[in-house]
Amino acid sequence: MPIKVHYFDLYARAEPTRMMLSKAGVAFEDIRVTGDSWKELKESGKLEYGQIPMVELEDGTRLVQQRAIEQYFAATHGFNATEPMDIYKSEHLLCLFWEDFFGKHLYKTMFADAESKPALVEALFSTHVPALYAGISRKLSGKKFILGDSLKHIDFVILGWIVNVVLNGNNPMHAQWTASWEAAPANLKETVANFQEEMKEYLANRPNNCSM
Repeated sequence: MPIKVHYFDLYARAEPTRMMLSKAGVAFEDIRVTGDSWKELKESGKLEYGQIPMVELEDGTRLVQQRAIEQYFAATHGFNATEPMDIYKSEHLLCLFWEDFFGKHLYKTMFADAESKPALVEALFSTHVPALYAGISRKLSGKKFILGDSLKHIDFVILGWIVNVVLNGNNPMHAQWTASWEAAPANLKETVANFQEEMKEYLANRPNNCSM
């Protein structure tokens, strides 16, 4: 059977995996979980922690936990960094992105109460988003993508997120993200444009969703 990727009808946590599989030329069944199918999947016993994304391999093996799934396919299809400094840069950016930006700022803003949210949104776009862009910019190789001239796992995570969220016209905070991107470093904009060109067929044919 083909690989099956189970996730909600969003980009979000499954999109780096979908992108890697597509770029590697791997056929997969993109199972968009909604409503009753989510209830059925949760009750099936197939989810080790009751969460998705979940990927079923050809032999029926089930993979869970987003970053572990990504690492599996990066290793399987040659998207892992191999040089020590590239490994450092990749891990550095993953920490900056997931632990600092998402963990400390974006999630807090997304789930804030009505009273707290305006100030958090202001801080997000005046301080934390520009700091994220600057941090990514400092680690760019000066070549096509983050680490060099071929796509790596870190590109699907970082550049993919910019395409999925920052440049997503369906995002309910599109105006703020657009303004933030206008002020982003030039080398980051160029690298994202290279990613969009490399992935243009996939991007043109995927469902047009909004995701944070």
